[in-house]
Amino acid sequence: MSKTANWSYQNVATIWPEGERDPVTRQPTWGEPFTIACTFEAGGDLQADDNGQQFSPRYTVYHEDQRTIAVGSRILIGVESADTTPPSSAESVRRTGMWDMSFFNEEPDFVLWT
Repeated sequence: MSKTANWSYQNVATIWPEGERDPVTRQPTWGEPFTIACTFEAGGDLQADDNGQQFSPRYTVYHEDQRTIAVGSRILIGVESADTTPPSSAESVRRTGMWDMSFFNEEPDFVLWT
């Protein structure tokens, strides 16, 4: 973890990667959950998802975890969970991006909007 992340990412969130849909029920399946160190804010600037639909994020989450967190994954902020499926309170990741950290002489971090 970078020096900046070490002091700024003091929270935790559980991520459930979205897998393939069940061929019979068409319900999503979920990959192995994992946790990330993060910080977040409620809300955020108006965003557009991959389909061009505008939305006001419920949460904006900043992290530097290198694992891929794709649109459609579920996130539960502030909780570490071993549940194999996300609870109904988990938020859907609607957009992902990068966060410039060059002013700290560090590689970019990542940002998620739910």
